[in-house]
Amino acid sequence: MNQVHSRSKIYVLSRSNHAKQFGIQHFAGVVYYDCKGFLEKNKDALSLDIITLIHKSSSKLLKLIFQKELSACVAKPAKNNNSRVLITPKSSLRQGNDSRRQVSTLSSQFRHSLDSLMKALSLCDPFFIRCFKPNDSKLSMAFDRELCMQQLRYSGMLETIKIRKLGYPIRHRFTEFLGRYRVLLKTTDCDPSKEPPSGCCDAICRAIIQDEDDWRIGKTKIFLRDYHDSFLELERERELNRKALIIQRVMLGHRDRKTFLKKRSAALTVQKNWRSHRDRKACEKLRQGVLRLQAIVGGRQDILQYQRRRAAVVTLQTQTRIFLARKGLKRQRAAAVLLQAHTRGLLARKQLKRLKDDAILSAQEKQAQELAALERQRKLEEVLSQSQDSTKADKSEEASDEEIVQNVFDFLPSPVGGLADPAPEGFEDLEREPLDLKEVKQSEDVVKIMLTPPEDDVPEMEDEEEDEFSFSRFAAQYFHGSATHTHIEQRLRQPLLPHEDEGDALACLTVWWIILRFMEDIPEPKQARLSIVADPIQRNLGQRQARRLSNLVGLDQKMLRRKQKQADVSGKRKHSTIPEESKLDSREDDDVLIGEGPTFDRPLTPLEKLHIIVGYAIVKPKIRDEIYCQICKQLTKNKRQKSCNNGWILLSICLGIFPPTELFTKYLQSFIRRGPSEYSSSCAERLQRTLANGERKEAPCWIELLAVQNKEPISVAVGLMDGRTLNLLVDSAITSAELCDKIAQDINLQDTFGFSLYIAIYDKIWSLGSSRKHVLDAISQCEQEERRQGKEEQHAPWKLYFCKELFAPWHDCTADPMSTELIYKQVINSLKSGDYQSVKEDDYVQLAAKHYYIQYGSESNLQTARKVVQECINLSLIERKSEAKLAQLVSSAHAQGAYVNSKASADTVKADVVGYARLTWPIYFSKFFQASKISGPPLPQDDFVVVVNYSGVSFQEEKEKTFLHLSYAELKGVQILSEGRTGQVVCVSTHKEEYKLKAVDASSMAELIDMFLTGLKERSVYAVALQDTNRHDDAILSCRKGDLICLIKDGEYSPAGGWIKGRNDRTGQSGAISTDAIMVLATMSRPTDEILTLLNPSQGKPVQGNSVSKDEITTERVAHVTLKEFSFEYFREAGKVAGRQGKGAREKLWARSKEPLKNPLLKSLQNNSELSQLACLSFSDILPAH
Repeated sequence: MNQVHSRSKIYVLSRSNHAKQFGIQHFAGVVYYDCKGFLEKNKDALSLDIITLIHKSSSKLLKLIFQKELSACVAKPAKNNNSRVLITPKSSLRQGNDSRRQVSTLSSQFRHSLDSLMKALSLCDPFFIRCFKPNDSKLSMAFDRELCMQQLRYSGMLETIKIRKLGYPIRHRFTEFLGRYRVLLKTTDCDPSKEPPSGCCDAICRAIIQDEDDWRIGKTKIFLRDYHDSFLELERERELNRKALIIQRVMLGHRDRKTFLKKRSAALTVQKNWRSHRDRKACEKLRQGVLRLQAIVGGRQDILQYQRRRAAVVTLQTQTRIFLARKGLKRQRAAAVLLQAHTRGLLARKQLKRLKDDAILSAQEKQAQELAALERQRKLEEVLSQSQDSTKADKSEEASDEEIVQNVFDFLPSPVGGLADPAPEGFEDLEREPLDLKEVKQSEDVVKIMLTPPEDDVPEMEDEEEDEFSFSRFAAQYFHGSATHTHIEQRLRQPLLPHEDEGDALACLTVWWIILRFMEDIPEPKQARLSIVADPIQRNLGQRQARRLSNLVGLDQKMLRRKQKQADVSGKRKHSTIPEESKLDSREDDDVLIGEGPTFDRPLTPLEKLHIIVGYAIVKPKIRDEIYCQICKQLTKNKRQKSCNNGWILLSICLGIFPPTELFTKYLQSFIRRGPSEYSSSCAERLQRTLANGERKEAPCWIELLAVQNKEPISVAVGLMDGRTLNLLVDSAITSAELCDKIAQDINLQDTFGFSLYIAIYDKIWSLGSSRKHVLDAISQCEQEERRQGKEEQHAPWKLYFCKELFAPWHDCTADPMSTELIYKQVINSLKSGDYQSVKEDDYVQLAAKHYYIQYGSESNLQTARKVVQECINLSLIERKSEAKLAQLVSSAHAQGAYVNSKASADTVKADVVGYARLTWPIYFSKFFQASKISGPPLPQDDFVVVVNYSGVSFQEEKEKTFLHLSYAELKGVQILSEGRTGQVVCVSTHKEEYKLKAVDASSMAELIDMFLTGLKERSVYAVALQDTNRHDDAILSCRKGDLICLIKDGEYSPAGGWIKGRNDRTGQSGAISTDAIMVLATMSRPTDEILTLLNPSQGKPVQGNSVSKDEITTERVAHVTLKEFSFEYFREAGKVAGRQGKGAREKLWARSKEPLKNPLLKSLQNNSELSQLACLSFSDILPAH
């Protein structure tokens, strides 16, 4: 082949003559071939069909020519047909067991593959696809233009495309083309029913393609260019759409016309029915109006007839009752005149006879005369009893006459009630000046006869009936029975207003009795009526009056007093004037025995009467309107000036303690406006103040009664911690918050938070806070305590103080000098009194040295130091140590003080003293709340005291053992869940747990904690990331969940916009972060690692330093941590090793050592003996290698 084809351009010679390889230069490139076994591979054997045909041939020549091939095959008879013979080659593997096949040649394989390809092509629509390599490197998204063009050129695709573009590859039969593109043919150009298909196809092409070179008409088919096929399809689609729109337009128009006709018919039907319904309704309404007009006219006629009859009946009743009343009055007047005449005559005769007998008779005759006097006394009693029986008979006769009148007019609504008519005035001199007869003892059952002028002579209040909210209108509408709104001087038989509870009704009658006695409408009992069992209506009031002051003292004072007792180891402190009750004595009000309450049937002081009346109003709120109605009734048409003055005093005091209900408020305001000018303005102001500040919980105090009687404002003295005393004018409804505001204004105090009002009596002192607690209630408690000890109320030694009770977590001692001055004086006074205790005596010395500098400057003097010791240090400490020694220590500390050398100002040193007290004695600047746990994590006990101060919230026992402390950074929030009769339920939530507590004053506790949390979060500059944030922009801060974020409040971002600037404490990066992605911590200082771990438990202990992950920052390098630095935090405590001179030195656990370990290095393994032993053995195995 080299010799023959060596000159050919497409033939590539082999490297040597002995080599059997050669190459052919194809258009796609050089292809190398190997000649070894080429003939054997391409040798083709005769097919079995030809061999079988030759075998059956009768020509001997053919058999002789193919004898070799015939001898290579074996004839095998068929199994089913004996006449058939199968020819099988000897070389075939089917000869033995027919399981092996004949070895196929290259041509047979090519033929078989060609047959299978043709079968597949006949079953499918062939599309030729060429695959090209975009690049030789097999890379994605890489396109080599030259390589692809070379493949297109070598594969002949470019020539194929050129040929295809020059030819007519699209071929359709005339009928198929006309059937598909019939829509493009216009009937005016060519009618398919008249013209042949070829003419119609030609018309379509002329109309659409227009260029005659782009299409040809054959005998049976039409030939088109390649791009005309898609062009015809687009035109066909456009024409179909246009005709479809025409069809839709026609169909929609037909449907809408049909719908319109149907709706118009329905509208006509609806209009017809609606007009008929409207006319029927108007007709029915007109008929109903006529019927109603008839009913109204008939009703008015009946009403007029009824009113005429009723007026006639009322006139008849009036005349009849006037006749009976005049008749009874004449009889009573005659009897009274007769009795007065006989009595006065008897007295005159007795006096005249006594004067004569004293001058004439002897002693024996006097004795006989006394016996005769006793006999006459007996007869006089009989006469009085007979007169009493006659009076009762007259009353029964009058009652019978009244019953007759009532029976006659029984068909009318009866206004008859249980209230007696006013007694007639008559014997005022007998009532006020009792008889001077020692022998005569008036009985309680003697009837008092008084004469009153006729009702016609009593003047009416001007324009009272014209007022919409007059008291007379209220009485006519709401009073029970026949009770009137005017003054009477008798005890009621039933209350003025209806009451469902029998106890309330009895209480109203008792209050009426006390009101009559207070207004001096009836006299006081001369002696007490002893009773073993108290009345049920007096039981609650007796319990309230029997309370001791220790039950009213605040929880804060009890806790602090107990702390002082534990700290007072000397035991020389004087006992309180009011002894401290034990737990058995401090029982609830419900445990008071029934017979402890005093009876009211005895002489009472005006203050006791006020306490009884107000006490019933406090214990039973449902009878408050009854009390006001009783007072207003006694003030209406009351002719006695003294009684009116007492009534207005009583009304003024009641208005300052408890308000009326909403039903009676407007009527009471109208009544006050019509009262005397000297009382109306003050009473109206008291009512408004009580409605604004709420009711009081205690009875009125003595200073309140005195101020009302003198018509002067109430003045109280409040002591300040700097020794000043402020005299302030207050009213009955003033609260501790209002009084604190007045004090702050008078002394120009700016920082008022935490300052509260305290009240003290003897050595007991408790806080009133700066809230809505009434100041006069606390004063009343002190007066009741004084009364309980058998002393008078006006001599109760109570005192008000203005002190610092609570520090805010963000308190700044330099913000307000006046606040710092008051707190500083409070600290010094408390040190002197022993209220503030410290474990170290050096603390007292340092505070005394600072006081020395503040008061006397930097000059050191031992005599001045003694004076300072007496001013600051408690007497018990001075007794334990000599005064001279303490003065020497104070003088030395003063001389060595840093403030002396730096010449600090006195205000700065005062601020240091206040800051020291705030940090050292948080228990003395705390709020205490008694609480009990309802649900939550287990605690040592369920009943405990919740202590709230600047450092957080603590749960502690009554013995002041704190078993749980929660800082504000650990708290999540506080919420009031429900309110009950025994207390409120508050939920204190941390980041992991919730505590549900029940407390009496839970609302104040929740409000205080919430205020601290809100204020700390507003001032805090620390936050924790709630989620991972990746840096998509240089201005955005990247952080992980649980990272500490230091907020930068420079005004660049506004939190209201949802973004804030911060710095990641872990990475040191700064940027903007969303406020939704962080949680601001309620703390003013950097949170501890324990709190950060609590907020993000999955992160574990936070890593200190600026360690950054590789994904976040790749340009910065992290500083390496040495083993020595690591050992300080995680290694166990180093022991001592013996030195050369016998002195022990600390063991360097991080350094190289030749000695085996006795204990593991990590402190986390010390509690595990098994791991500790393995660690020591591992170190022993490591030692030989080094």
